[in-house]
Amino acid sequence: MPPQRRVLYAGAITKIDPATFTHLGGGHARDATTLWFAGAEWNDNDPPVPGGETTLEPDVDPPVEPAGYTIVGDRVHYHDELEGADAATFRTLGHLFAKDSQRVYFDGVVVENADAETFVVLPTPDGCAWARDREHVWHRQYLWHDHWDGEILNEVVGADPESFEALDGTFGRDRAHVWRGGARVEGARTEIFRVLGNGWTRDASTLWYAERRVAADPGTLVIHGDYAILMLAEPALEVIGDGYARDGEAMLFAGYTIEASGPARSLGGGYLVDATGACHYQLATQSLKVVEFSAIGGRLDSADPATLRRDRGFAIDRASVFSGCQRLAGVTASEFRALDAHHGTDGQVAYFDATRIDCDPRRLRTLGGTFKVRGYTLATLDVIDDAWATDGTTLFVQGRPVWDRTARYLSEEAEAALRQLDVARLTVLDPWWATDSQLVLELRAGHVVEVAHAPSFEVLGDGYARDISHVWSRDDHLAADPASFRVLADGYAHDGAKVWFRGQLIADARELRVLGGGWARDATGILCGATRVAADPETFVVVGSATAAEGSWDPDRLELDDPVWLGERVAVGRDLDRLWWGAYSGSTPATAVAIGHGYTVDATRVWHAGTPVDADGTTFVAVGGGYARDAFRAYFHERVTR
Repeated sequence: MPPQRRVLYAGAITKIDPATFTHLGGGHARDATTLWFAGAEWNDNDPPVPGGETTLEPDVDPPVEPAGYTIVGDRVHYHDELEGADAATFRTLGHLFAKDSQRVYFDGVVVENADAETFVVLPTPDGCAWARDREHVWHRQYLWHDHWDGEILNEVVGADPESFEALDGTFGRDRAHVWRGGARVEGARTEIFRVLGNGWTRDASTLWYAERRVAADPGTLVIHGDYAILMLAEPALEVIGDGYARDGEAMLFAGYTIEASGPARSLGGGYLVDATGACHYQLATQSLKVVEFSAIGGRLDSADPATLRRDRGFAIDRASVFSGCQRLAGVTASEFRALDAHHGTDGQVAYFDATRIDCDPRRLRTLGGTFKVRGYTLATLDVIDDAWATDGTTLFVQGRPVWDRTARYLSEEAEAALRQLDVARLTVLDPWWATDSQLVLELRAGHVVEVAHAPSFEVLGDGYARDISHVWSRDDHLAADPASFRVLADGYAHDGAKVWFRGQLIADARELRVLGGGWARDATGILCGATRVAADPETFVVVGSATAAEGSWDPDRLELDDPVWLGERVAVGRDLDRLWWGAYSGSTPATAVAIGHGYTVDATRVWHAGTPVDADGTTFVAVGGGYARDAFRAYFHERVTR
């Protein structure tokens, strides 16, 4: 089918009729039949619709924020005194920048390696995000962190300061490259690259929205504020595997457009080989306070696509070994082998992911075991497996000595207890517990359990353990009777008086019966994990995996085969009226048909794992690998690809 006019909002295709589209301003629009806000159908909770069509005012220069620097006598202050600043030559440059005769400052901090004599701030209509001196280019960026939010200044490595010009607060270019912040825009023709506004950019033949390449003729784009009209082809999804897919010329990972081209094949583990090399992507969030995943990663520098292969978490070609996008130093590729998901060695050096382990690699022995990481990637958001190893004298977690206080917070008492472990006699009992027969080590937290009685300590399964006086669930100490405590299945346990799910106490649970797949029934009703759901207990049954198609649903098929980015999905349940996809992901009518990969449809509506999808149910098709499409858009799970 030839390309058709589509209406987009913030770069994502909408279902607005382009023939009758009218932009109303403030995120609002209308077509012949519907009011829209932010690309979705308007509802009563959205801001009121402006009275008639409006014209957006052009961008104006924002006010220059106060620099925050003050001079008192012969001293310069920025909150506190700036030591070493020369008050006689000190001057503010605006936008948190300042300099004296010898130094440059940003947000009160000296900019390393900056030349004060040639340093200048590069203004653009939307602010001053760029700066340069005779040897460097910098870009300022606002970051959200869990313990700090604010501006940072990043050097743009590889940019040519002599020819560099700032195009707006996000984009700049030099004689060789176009830059989006500190990253190159691959394939952009620098001499004719233009910023169109509202996130859109182009050169002669290529169109981008933010960092995403859009497979469309740039000459067909018409911008209406955050909305745009563009000639686009119908989605042409081809699933490659392991989260990768192709939509026309665009390559996707978990629904996000990435830089890859030509024929491609997935190696698994986030690795992709394409026509010119290889890349690695995974899902990550910038904040643990507000978890919002997007694809991060990039190219494997100089990887050989012809010989690249994967060995668990590592990728190996004829000359190099990679962990994610990082090349491992000092490794003989032909001798390297993975020991488990994270450890690897060539016999001369050993690594945990990209961290070199200070040990004799010939004596290194992996132990398995979990460890609570609290990282920013989806794989490290909570716990990782295969975190532990030893060389017989030192116990390592994530490639560092377990008592190393520079790698994580440990009190002096906790460090001292870890140093008392007899590493040579240490036995890992299950993914959560280990003992040297005198002390008990809780692997998930990486601490010695000082109250545990090692001679009577035993693991019970599902992370539960007990000794003569105590009961634990992973790293939680339970108020349970150890003599009567029993593990049931699927994380449920009881001591005759109380019931727990993975260590969480379930209030008022009586006569509990585990149904499988993360579900249970008690005298009160139906439980998903530790949460009660409003399912009908008389007709509720567990029917299968969340990714199974209708024909595969079977009460005996409860294993979870979801991709890693779906997390710990429970099995699907059904009562007389609804399908249940978990405690918090909602339900769908029992009449909905499961078409695979978590998608269900009825005559007009679509859901993914119980979450409504803004899709056309009459043309909706599950393509595979979590991807789907209708006549308008492509989807990954419940999200429109972008």
